[in-house]
Amino acid sequence: MEGLLPAEDYEVWAAIPRIVELIFNCGRNGWTTETIAHLKALSWRHCILVEERYGPSECVITLHSLTHLHEDITRFSSPDNFWCFQFEKAVER
Repeated sequence: MEGLLPAEDYEVWAAIPRIVELIFNCGRNGWTTETIAHLKALSWRHCILVEERYGPSECVITLHSLTHLHEDITRFSSPDNFWCFQFEKAVER
């Protein structure tokens, strides 16, 4: 993403690749308490930065849901087990 976004936007979106990596890598290789805590911290950081940069009107339900993803993973394990969107459940292990 370097050079593609202004610096202030880069800061907001920099956490997303790591969040995606955690979700799919840990979903295949297992979650630990540390990786769940890391996901929680990254998710909250991203959501706070979105609100600060773009305003509360951009804090839609899917963004808010990101702040609860660590709880869902703790309860149900890999998101493949509970995601509702058809294309997300189609991800093969």
